[in-house]
Amino acid sequence: MLSNIGFETGTLSPWVRTGPNGNCGRFRAGIYSSSCRSGNYCATDGSNGCADQLSQQFTATAGQV
Repeated sequence: MLSNIGFETGTLSPWVRTGPNGNCGRFRAGIYSSSCRSGNYCATDGSNGCADQLSQQFTATAGQV
């Protein structure tokens, strides 16, 4: 099961910030408390010219996903 799906803890954890070649550019994805569509916090992709990615590992049982 995914954790902190709405980023409402105010941190990225347990999400991991990555890009196609690691973190890209000087502006990376982060958590902000302004301009969110809903809730108090949101994740923003701040990269310029490439796409940041957020990933999270989880365990799934076959037939229950």
